[in-house]
Amino acid sequence: MNQKINGKLLLPQKSSCPKLIFFFDIDGTLVEKSGRILISNSLINIIQRLKKKNVLFGINTGRSWAQSKKIYEVFGFNGPIIVENGSAYLLNKNDKIFNIGKQFLNTRNRVRKILVQYFKKKYGVKVKFLISDNKSSLNKVTTNLLFLTSLSRHFSLSLYIREHGCINNHLIYEALNMLKSKFRKKYDNLQFQQIEREGKILVFSKKINKIQTMYMVSRRHFKSCKIVFVSDKDKLSSHYRIISFASVKNSNPSYQKHCQYIAKTGGAKGISEIINKFTCKLQ
Repeated sequence: MNQKINGKLLLPQKSSCPKLIFFFDIDGTLVEKSGRILISNSLINIIQRLKKKNVLFGINTGRSWAQSKKIYEVFGFNGPIIVENGSAYLLNKNDKIFNIGKQFLNTRNRVRKILVQYFKKKYGVKVKFLISDNKSSLNKVTTNLLFLTSLSRHFSLSLYIREHGCINNHLIYEALNMLKSKFRKKYDNLQFQQIEREGKILVFSKKINKIQTMYMVSRRHFKSCKIVFVSDKDKLSSHYRIISFASVKNSNPSYQKHCQYIAKTGGAKGISEIINKFTCKLQ
C-alpha cells in the first residue's frame, strides 16, 4: 500500500535506466488456457543472459500479485510487476505494492448485497457468496447459486458465478446487467466485463488501464526507458512512443493491428522469438 508522511505520498526512489523493459501479459501469453506454463530451458537461458545486460523482465496482468507471483518466479523475472489491470504495481518482487486505484472493499460489499438480494427475490433460490482464492468450491454442487470473488484482489473484482457447479452464461449476463444498472452513477467510475469461457465478471476502474500504468512506471522510475509489451488480446486505448507492442502467435486480430511484431511460432519458442527480435543488438 502507499505510505504517506506529513500528508505527502511516499514513492519508491527512481531506479537507474535499464536498456529495455519487457512486460508480459500472463493469461494467453505466458500461460495457456489449459493452465500450462509456456517455458523452456532455452527461454530461461535467454532471460538470464539479458538480465546481465541490464534488461528487465516484468509482468502486466489482470491478475492480483498473489495470483501472479509463481509465474514471475518460474520465469526468473527481475522487473516491475503491474497487476489488477493497472490498479497497482511493484518495482520488483521484494517491493511494496503501490496502488493507483482505490481499494474495492466497499465495492465488493455492495456487489455482494445487490446480487444476493436480487437472485433470492427473483428466483427464490439458495445463494452463497464466498470471498476466497480457493476455486475448488466452484465445481461443488452444494448450493443453487454460488458467487466467488478473490480474497487477494484489493483494487478490482473477479466474480465467478456458478449454478449447481456449472457455468450459466445467461445468469452471468443477468448479473452483469444488474450491476451495471446499480453502478451507473458518474462517481462509481466502474467498468464491467463478462468472460464467458471462465464464467466470471471482471470489475475495475474506468480511469485506469494497463497501458497507462506501464507508461507511468517507466517515466516515474526508469527515466522513460523503452518498453516492449507482449500480449495476446489487450485493448489499446492509448499509444506512447516509448512502448512497442508485440503479439504471440494466434492472438486476437484486433490486438495484432497495433503490433510492431507478431511471433511466427507458438509457445515458449514464440516468446523467445519476440525477445530476440527486440534485443538482437544487445546479444
